Amino acid sequence: IGLRSRMGRLRVRRGATGEGLIRAARERQFFQSLPSDAEEIANLLTSATTAGEFAARLEEIVRKTQSPERASNRLRRVELIGAAASRPELLESISATQTMILDVGEALAIEFRDRGWLRKGIEPRALTLYVQAVTLGRVLGDLDQRGVDEDAWIALLLAALRGMLDLDDEGTTAHEGD
Repeated sequence: IGLRSRMGRLRVRRGATGEGLIRAARERQFFQSLPSDAEEIANLLTSATTAGEFAARLEEIVRKTQSPERASNRLRRVELIGAAASRPELLESISATQTMILDVGEALAIEFRDRGWLRKGIEPRALTLYVQAVTLGRVLGDLDQRGVDEDAWIALLLAALRGMLDLDDEGTTAHEGD
């Protein structure tokens, strides 16, 4: 996939003004706040040979993306998106980066669909946006002073994701082994 290499093309333009330098720094900060899981998920996809293997690894990825240790990166992304609201060029740049991330996630979800692991009627790009929205929305839980039980949160996410995947309780598809 090479997500990091594709996104690593962000750089300061020659002759950048003070505002241009600020924008470039904010673009870099936004990039650094993004989770690097797309490549890990791509590796999961390419190395999983059955839906059962895929389902077994799903919880590990969900736990990693939702971990409390990532709270500061999630909050930083929200902060940078908010800062871009009053800077049209920064907003445009962040939008382009976000579109690229969705493109990569969509390509992964198409692979899931092509392997028969995505439930019919679930659009790959919509699934990608859902996963990102849940992860970014986790900021609200990070700010919750009472907190939500981490295992309960993970169980809810896994139930929702399994509802979008075409896997039975054992993590296999109806057509697996045919």
